[in-house]
Amino acid sequence: MSIALIGQECSGRHTVLNELLTMGYDTIRYYTTTPDYGYDNNYHISDKEFCEMIDSEQFLYWEAFETNDGINYIGTKYSDYAGGNKVVIVEDMAKLHTLVSYFPEFKSIYLKVDKHEINNRIMSIYTTKDAVKKVKKRNKKLKARNQGMETLADCIVDNYGRLPYQTAVICKWFDQE
Repeated sequence: MSIALIGQECSGRHTVLNELLTMGYDTIRYYTTTPDYGYDNNYHISDKEFCEMIDSEQFLYWEAFETNDGINYIGTKYSDYAGGNKVVIVEDMAKLHTLVSYFPEFKSIYLKVDKHEINNRIMSIYTTKDAVKKVKKRNKKLKARNQGMETLADCIVDNYGRLPYQTAVICKWFDQE
C-alpha cells in the first residue's frame, strides 16, 4: 500500500513523511525548473526538459507557478507512483482526486492539528514577522482552496500531543489496514 499525506501547512506532513521513510517507505520526488539550492529532494531540470516531459505525457500532474525569478514548473511522474510503500504529500483536492483515480491503492491520511497548535508551530519555525505573515496568508489560501479535504480523507489522524514517530506508526497502521 501507499500513503498520501494531506493537511495544512505546519500540520507535520514533512516530519511524518521523514519518519515513514525510516520505516521503509519511499517518497515521490518532484521534477522542477526552480534553481537547485541544495536543501530539497527534487529533481532540478531545465525548462526544455520539463516541456518535453509534458509533451510526452509523463506527468501525473504538473503546474506552472510564478516566482521572483519568473515562471517555473513542478510535477510528478506517473512511473514514480508504481509499486508499493510510497508516501507523498498532496497539497490540494484536485491533485488528491487525480492521484486516487489513477492509483487507488494510495490511502489518504489527513493530519489534523488545531489552530492554536498551527500558530505555535508557525511561530517556532519562522523567525521573521514577514515570514510568519506569509505562511499565515498561504494557510488561509490553502484552507479556502481545500475546503472539505478533511472529509475526503480515508482517515484522520490527530497530529498534536504526540511524537512524530507515533503519528507515523498510526499512519502506517492505517495504510496496512
